[in-house]
Amino acid sequence: MHFHIGMVIIGLIMVSFAFWAIYYGKGYLEKLGGIIAPLGVLITILGSLLLAVPGFFFPLKEMIAEFLK
Repeated sequence: MHFHIGMVIIGLIMVSFAFWAIYYGKGYLEKLGGIIAPLGVLITILGSLLLAVPGFFFPLKEMIAEFLK
């Protein structure tokens, strides 16, 4: 559970940095912000989903284990 809270916090920090980099950055920093922004949003959404529904990916884990037998 702490890992999921950390995912949400890290994702929000990434999005905040990306907004700052896109607005104030020049050159490579602006491009880095453009790459980090969607990754931060994805990590934040995934972390909040796992906080709300802890066993969300559990059926997928079972299907993969059954497939690999």
